[in-house]
Amino acid sequence: MKSSTRVLVMAAMAVAVLLPASASAATKFGAELTKNVQPSNSTPAHPCEPETGKCSRISLDAYSNPGGHKAPKVGTIDKIRIIAGDQGSFRLQLAKAKGNILQAKATYLGEKLEYDGQPDANSPYKIETFNVNVPVKKNDHLGIVARKTSMLRCNSGGEKQLIFQGPLDVGGPFKDADTVDGCWLLLEAIYE
Repeated sequence: MKSSTRVLVMAAMAVAVLLPASASAATKFGAELTKNVQPSNSTPAHPCEPETGKCSRISLDAYSNPGGHKAPKVGTIDKIRIIAGDQGSFRLQLAKAKGNILQAKATYLGEKLEYDGQPDANSPYKIETFNVNVPVKKNDHLGIVARKTSMLRCNSGGEKQLIFQGPLDVGGPFKDADTVDGCWLLLEAIYE
């Protein structure tokens, strides 16, 4: 190998080592959202149950992301992404959850965010992105507070969300869920 080629190869290797961490893949948790993820059976928007009014919905399972329903590390959420069937609004909520005994307690409640939903019922599906600045702790669960939502994918049942009538209060104690829901929240958080 010529010495000039060797120098170029060594320089390229040095640059690769010095690249900032931001050049690597973003850290995220929640549903694995792509333009092919259909918000199936999400319209009309699902109201809180068993009673109407605002409720907290806390994710126990992340669509297409096994184990991804919990924050993997301490940090700051920079973006929230959603897929919704129809227009609506929500407030981002973070919570500690005990899925085995169906309890949670809120650790954060954000400002109201409004979404548009899908322009039509066919793929590719619109992913809506919100810029946020939310501190998150390892193992926090994603959730929302709303009266109703279409940020859902409903097709297989099970215990995918805890629902609390009367939203969870930040700083309150662990509380028993009023019910569980078999739909995934189509909600994804991305770290800074």
